[in-house]
Formats: sequence, C-alpha cells, structure tokens
Amino acid sequence: MLTTGPQSQLHFKKKNDNDNRLRNIQGDDPSLRFNRTATSTQSIDDPCILTIQGNQYNMTAWAKAHPGGSAILQRFHNQDATEAFYATGHSQGAIDMLQDFLIIDDDDDEEEEEVKHKNTEKEKEISSTTDKTILSTKTITTKPKSRLARIRTKLFTKEDPIGIHKYAGLFCLFHFAFRYLQTWFGDPSAGFGTRQGLGSSPLPLLCLIPHTLLSLSSLLFHTVPRERIVGRPMIWQEFRAHNIIFGIRSILATLAAWTAIRFPQTRTLVTCFSCGVVLLSMYLANMATEQLRDNSLESTTATMPYWEGCSVKTQRHIKIFYALCQFMATMACCITWNPAWPLVCLFPIQIASLLMTLVRKGLLSTKGYHLAYGLSLCLPFLTILRTTIAQPKEVGLKSVLARRGFQEDLIYTVPVQRGDWIKVAGGLLDIPDFYVGNAKATGRGYGWYIQRLKATVDLAHEQSGGEKVLLLGHSAGGWLARAAMADGIWCEENGIQTCDRVRCLVTMGAIHKEPIDAASCVTRGALKNTNAMYPGAFLKDSGIGYVSIGGAAIVGDNTKDQESKTDADELYSNRGEGSASRVAFNSYEAVCGKGNVIGDGVVPFDWSQLDGSRKIKLDGVLHSINEAGTTIPTDRWYGSEAIIDSWLPSVLDEAGLSQAKAKGFDPFAGLQEWASNLMVESSSRRAAIRNVGALVVLCTGSAFFSTSKATAMYENAPVADSSVIRFPSGVSIQDFRPGDGEAAAEGKRVNIQWSLKRSNGYSVDSSTNNNSVPFIFVIGAKDGTRAIAGYATGLDEGIRGLRVGGIRRIVIPPSLAYVEGLRDNSPGPIPPDFGPRQRIQRVMNMIKDDIPGESFLLDVKLTRVQ
Repeated sequence: MLTTGPQSQLHFKKKNDNDNRLRNIQGDDPSLRFNRTATSTQSIDDPCILTIQGNQYNMTAWAKAHPGGSAILQRFHNQDATEAFYATGHSQGAIDMLQDFLIIDDDDDEEEEEVKHKNTEKEKEISSTTDKTILSTKTITTKPKSRLARIRTKLFTKEDPIGIHKYAGLFCLFHFAFRYLQTWFGDPSAGFGTRQGLGSSPLPLLCLIPHTLLSLSSLLFHTVPRERIVGRPMIWQEFRAHNIIFGIRSILATLAAWTAIRFPQTRTLVTCFSCGVVLLSMYLANMATEQLRDNSLESTTATMPYWEGCSVKTQRHIKIFYALCQFMATMACCITWNPAWPLVCLFPIQIASLLMTLVRKGLLSTKGYHLAYGLSLCLPFLTILRTTIAQPKEVGLKSVLARRGFQEDLIYTVPVQRGDWIKVAGGLLDIPDFYVGNAKATGRGYGWYIQRLKATVDLAHEQSGGEKVLLLGHSAGGWLARAAMADGIWCEENGIQTCDRVRCLVTMGAIHKEPIDAASCVTRGALKNTNAMYPGAFLKDSGIGYVSIGGAAIVGDNTKDQESKTDADELYSNRGEGSASRVAFNSYEAVCGKGNVIGDGVVPFDWSQLDGSRKIKLDGVLHSINEAGTTIPTDRWYGSEAIIDSWLPSVLDEAGLSQAKAKGFDPFAGLQEWASNLMVESSSRRAAIRNVGALVVLCTGSAFFSTSKATAMYENAPVADSSVIRFPSGVSIQDFRPGDGEAAAEGKRVNIQWSLKRSNGYSVDSSTNNNSVPFIFVIGAKDGTRAIAGYATGLDEGIRGLRVGGIRRIVIPPSLAYVEGLRDNSPGPIPPDFGPRQRIQRVMNMIKDDIPGESFLLDVKLTRVQ
C-alpha cells in the first residue's frame, strides 16, 4: 500500500476547528465581519503528485499553503518537476520539507528504508556545494551561495530584468523616510505645501513619479497566485489590484492638495476631485474583487492569516484597528488642507507589499508582518497629529515677540490643545444650570480651562522669581481670563490676591458681551454670569491694567448682491468659503444677534471692547491666526508680524513696563516716547523695545468658533534700571538670574552655554545649534591663545563676576563683536542686514565700525569655572 509521509498524513487525518469557520457564517452580515478567521485548510480537492529526482511526492494536502499558489503545483501533476523545482532556487529547508510528502510503500519496510536512504543520499548530493549536481538526466552547474547571496536571489527575480520595480522601491523607502522626518521635525506639509509659510513648490511632485512606477510595475510579476495562500500573509492577485488602486488614490490626492495650496482659487474644485478619486477607487476595488476573488466568503482584511497562538479576540482587535486606519486614510485623501496627509497614508499601502514579499521568500514571519504593518499604520497618525497642532515657529506669536527682544528660552506653553475643547461638553452635567442658561465659568464646562490657566500663571510667577504676568487672552481665552481673575482673590487658602499674580489683562478678539438673545448663548450663561459678577475692568482699582483689542476688517453682509466689498473677500474666496462678508454675517449674527456689523470676521468689534479698559481698534485685522483649516498663517491676525506693533506699545504702557530714562546708558531709553507715538517707523519701535523683559502668558481659546490652537507663553521679568551696568568700552550687562556658584574672574577657565541675537531679536546662532557643546575660554587670555581670536571681546569683559548657574545678557557694540568666532562655532555675531551664517565670512575684511542703533545681544549661562 502506498501512503504519504508523516506531515501529509497529519493534514489528512487531523482537522483544525477553524477549517470551516468561514462556511459557518451565513450570508455577509457586517456585524460578523471581524469574527471571521482565515481558513487553515491546506489541501485541494484534486490530487497533486509531483516527481522530483525520480521520487514521487503527494502535495495535495499542502498545495494551498505553497507560496507560489496551488495552481503552479497542479500544473506538474503526474509530471517530472525536477528542473523547475531547482531552477526556482528553493532553500535547503524546502528541499528537506519534501521528505514529509514522499510517497512510500508501507508493505515493505526494508524497501522503505532503502528508498529513504537512497533519497537522502540523492538530496545530500543535490544540495552539496560541489561544482556539479546530477539532476535526473541533466547536469546543472551550481556554485556555493552565501546567505546574503541567497537573499539577493530571492528578492531580485528575473521578472524584473532591468530593475524598474526594485530601484523604484529603494527610492520610495528613502523618500518616505525623508518626508516623515520633514513633517515631524520641520515643515508640516513635508515640503509639498506650505513649507512653513514659504508657499508650495512644483519640484517635490517629481518625487511622486517613482511611487507611481512602483505600484504599476508590480504587474510585471506573473507568478503572483490568483488564490490566497493559506497560513501566511502573502501577495495574491486581488490584494495586488487593491494595492495599486489605493496607492494611485493617495498619489492623486497628494497632487490635488498641492494644487489647492499652489492655486488657492481651485480649492473647491480640487476638493471635489479628491472626493471623486476616493469614490472611483472604491468602485474599482469592488470590480477587482468581483474579477479576482477566488472565495466569496473571504475578505482582504477580515480573513487575513495570523500567527499560531493568536487568539480570536486579539485578531478581532487588530482587524478593528486595520479598519479604522483604512477609514482614516480615506478621509485624509478627501482633505486638501495638507498634501502630507495623503502622502503619509501611501506608506502603509506600499510597505505592505514589501512585507508580504519578505514573508513569501521566508525572510519574515507572520507575526513579524503584523508587527511591522501595524507600526507603519501608526506613523500617519503621528504626522497628522503634528501637522494639526503645530504652528510654524517662524510666524507664531512667540517668534514675533522674540524678535522684539523678549527672552525666548523663558517661554512656556499652557497645556491646552484644540481637542481639549471637547471638555466643554462636560457642562451637560451641570444640572439644572446648563439647561436653564445659568452655567458658571467655574463649572464643568469651562472650569478645567480656568484651573489650567491659573496653574500656569502660578508656575510662571514662581520660576520668574515672583514677577507678575502680562496676561494675553485671544478669543474665548479673553473672557475666561476675566473669570479666572474673579473678584480679586487668587487663592483664598493662601491669602493670595489676583494683583499679586497679574500685572495686566489684554484681550484680542474676545467676546465680552452676551448675545442679545440669551437663549442663543453657547456658553449657556457662563459669559452672562461672568459679566454679572465681575463687570468690565473689575480689578482696575487694585492696580491691574486692562486693554481690549478688536479688529474691524469685515462688514457682515448676507445679501445675494453684496454692496460692501473688502480686500478679505479674495482671501476667503481662495479658501473656498465664499465671500468674507457672508461668512462674517453668520458669525456676527450668532454672537450679537445682528449680522450687518463690522468686526474681525468672527467677533463683532463692539462686542470685543471691555468697559473700563483701554480700547484699541485695528482696521483690517482678522480673527484667526491661520487660514481656515490649514497651518498657513495669515499676516493679518492680532499677533502677526505686521500687526503687533499697532498695539504692543499701548499694552506695555498700560502694564507699567515703560521705563524712565536712567543716567548714562539705558537699554530702555526712548520706550515711553515710542509707546506714545504709534506713527514711528517699525524699526524704531523694535529698537526701543529690544531689551524689555516681561513675563507674558497668552491664553487663547475657541469655545465659540474654530480658531487657532491654544498657546501660552511667558517672558523673563523686567530688568530694573539699577541692575543695568555699562562699561567704558560700551559693553553693558543685565543679569536675568543670579548664580550661586563660583564667580568668573581673571585667569579662570569658564564653560558657557550661549545664544546670540541681533538687536531686532533675530537669532544668529547658539550653543544649542552646536549640539549644546559649551564654549570654553580663559578670561583675560592674551594674544596667541585660542580664546583671544575665537570670541567677541565684549564677552571677556561682560562675563566677569557672573556666578555658576547665573544667566546674563551682554549687550555688545559691533566694534567689539566682529571677530572670527563663527569659524569655530564660537559666539560672534553677523553685521546688520545680514541673514545666513555663511555670509559671516564677508565681515572678516570689513572695517569694524560701530553702526548707530545696532548692537548684539549675547545671552550666556555660566555652567563651570575652573
């Protein structure tokens, strides 16, 4: 009697409980979709017996698990497959595996042992590293192969002779790595869109061509089986078709999003195009399934094979995650805000094919596939999260303030993001106040925000050494800041008054009046109660300043033929939002009950003015920091570079930060005059404020409308005039924080961390940019040492007396700063009107004359004295 080997017998005799699971599911009930599991039946109905090296092997019980599919095995049924088997380059493990399917005669034990012995000798002869191996009646010359050579043979096949697929794949791997790093650490649009406010460029589009070739060139491989391989995740024809369709979908969506930013007037059109591409891809995927699916009860995701020992519960959780990712990728392709979104969703699609290929070649396990694929699905979430909450540093309020002399390294952020505003829904639990329009600002709807604001103010107060803060509130953050300041008691338990913490409250585009129709107030009474308990500039008598700033850019108009036109209409129209006046009308009407008034496009101007405060009207200023739904900043919001000088002088004056002129050198000279004269040139304004230090907290919100992300920041405390010291050389010093260690003195070897800026606040360089390597020099070193040629002369003079741990600003005139320091990463500044660091070389041969109004700010922290 003829039988098969032990493993083959096991497959015929033993059935897994999951073999017929698919067939037990009636119909195609979506609720049972994730309960499905992959079939484990490896046998086929028709016999499949192959002859290799004169021996017969019964592959019937294992045919569906063959990496090349069962069809290729059935092609050699009752035929000699010796040459084809060895031409494929099977591994030694595959050769050894044949023993499990060897057909033997059980009636003759001696003959069986002899056959086994002969077969083993033949297999050893075949797999040996001799120069010649006898195969049937032919002689095939072989050479020993290293492990690396075998891997290369597996991956680089004859079906791609000129390497289109493999070289496109290598490019795509490096390209994905480059773009991901861009989105995480640089440009949120990965160079395809905003480029941090610089605008889109057509060059990155060329990089999409290899991705297209990678997907389409997969059709070159004709050995991809039609049926799904049992037991392991490998490519089959239906999957390949879906992979091409959805890959092209992401590429076209990236192109559409780029077009929307490059040509803003086409945003509506390209959004429709993207949605059409998504719908078309679904239709094509369904057509591919109808044509290529071998088993109607299977699904590309729901019946994906999993590793041995993976429970049904775990499989269900993984499938739900995969389905969620597919849904999010579809949504990302519909959105034209950022080209990086559909681009990063392309990575899991194309990497899945590579992972399945590695599984097919025996280079990756089933568990390894799911781990790697799951990780690839997580990466787009990180990118989308980063681009959603990131505000380009170059255009943010933090950077704008830093360019006016505020200490950037003492800026903190209140932990409030857009997603946190969902907590406003907690007001639903304030029964019955929320439902009768009598909610409190400290209740469950807004209490969390007030707690965070107060905690941040306390932190800033403590870390600044007890200074009061300048509180800036944008949008809903304005009236919520008033609620946090309350009746003047900041912390009743510790007897702390609000005036001990807050110097001045500044609101920008904030709503200070409840709607005429109280029933339409979205705060459900919180704003009304705040106004009733703490009306207007409630704490002005306790020494707290108040400034309310409102924009007057757009008149609301909801008529079909609008009479009023503004220069903001083009901006709104380019964003696909219709006219600015119509958008503003709807917003104003929700706030004050009237739509045909003037405001910043979101808040009516009259509603932004707080009774008893210093009121400022800004013509042409819009409410939001970014263009709607994007990370592209406008230059017309309250904190933009072009607008801030219109209100900052008044704020400093109200906060009492304008300094009186002192004897001798005064870094604050002219501030009071500058603050009172708003017609002075912008450069003069910046020069006057460049050395002002102020502890600032910005609290912003979007409780009423979707606006910019919440941000908060602090600046160093003001430096008293008495603490400014001017040396005869022209160098002056200001101590921001005293140290408590050894003092720097003549002959001491010191280590410093440093940050160098021009007088207008633009950063030149810092030790942080040089991997935080400290600058080391000997104080008072003479000619011939590295120190005298490597750093600004003003540093040698200004560092003396500073103790370890202390932070000091050294103001250096150009004549003491133009040295060759930057050639070896030492602190030496660039001249006026110079930008990139590399231009510093042009300074070396210039006459080192002082330039009126120019100086350099060198902030140093002493870390060690020897």
